[in-house]
Amino acid sequence: MSQTITRRQFLKVSAVASAATVISGCTVNLQQAEYLETYVHPPEEGLPGQDLWYASTCRQCPAGCGIIVRVSEGRARKIEGNPLHPLNQGKLCARGQAGLQVLYNPDRVRNALQQTGGRGSKQFEPLYWDDALQLLTERLQSISDPAGIAFLGGLMSDHLYSLVSQFLAALGAPAPVLYDLHTELEGRQTLIQASDALFGVPVLPVFDIATTDVVFSFGANFLETWLSPVNYNRAFGRLREGQVGKRGYIVQFEPRLSSTAASADEWVPIRPGTEGLVALALGKIIVEEGLGHELSHREHAVMYKNVNVGEIAEATGIPAEELERLARSFANADHQVAIPGGTLAGHGDGGAAIAAVH
Repeated sequence: MSQTITRRQFLKVSAVASAATVISGCTVNLQQAEYLETYVHPPEEGLPGQDLWYASTCRQCPAGCGIIVRVSEGRARKIEGNPLHPLNQGKLCARGQAGLQVLYNPDRVRNALQQTGGRGSKQFEPLYWDDALQLLTERLQSISDPAGIAFLGGLMSDHLYSLVSQFLAALGAPAPVLYDLHTELEGRQTLIQASDALFGVPVLPVFDIATTDVVFSFGANFLETWLSPVNYNRAFGRLREGQVGKRGYIVQFEPRLSSTAASADEWVPIRPGTEGLVALALGKIIVEEGLGHELSHREHAVMYKNVNVGEIAEATGIPAEELERLARSFANADHQVAIPGGTLAGHGDGGAAIAAVH
């Protein structure tokens, strides 16, 4: 008995057969792509198929957030923020997430490099590590005066700096010289020097914006890359959450419309380099009008003796009436914080400008 088949049934059967063929082909390809990786010296604590997590510190910027690294089959696979670290508390920026590229980026520096062309030619050739160490040893032994040895470094951890310092001290050479452009642009060293001069503590200050009512930021772009962006972004979130009936208020004094200025309640555009003058004018108004703490007025009245608010208004581009309004809003808050940094600390008189803000 013959059975007829319609055109619709034929198309259905053909579609199912084609899909089965494609799936079968994919399965074969996947099976062919499977392979095993062996180790010459496998890690003792690791088991095949088991992930291990190691706590460490992110060095993609000077902030030093706490991280945990997922290691599988002896390979670092993923970086996450350490929830137990007091700085970032489990959060991590995109730069920290991309830290694996230091290990796996094909364009990374894999060997020691020796300069072959003249100074500034940017011509280098790779060396095997044994050859590089031998060359370095010969050069160090040929130097008669160790004072001529210079170690130039960038961003490095404290324990590595200590190790290098001990090595140079054993040679009789000067201490290592570190330079990091990111750190210089943030004005970290200027902040440390100002903290030492004002409070007698040569440390990088931490500004508590999470629990304050009013934040006056003088060039500190803390929502982008300033000091510790992960920490300050977390604090910014807490500031905005606020308490019942209260919400933190941010005023950003900055020449350009940065991310922090765009997220602030008020962006006050000023002329570049006048952040310190704005702080002096605000302090002068607070003292003259008797706002805030009376003890502070008596102690700091001498500081503002020669401050002319009218001249500062002309120099900064902020009307005197606007300066008065801002000074009152800052002084009348229950909890307030003034943050100096960024564009302010990068000027030649950055230390004096930071002192004016404090």
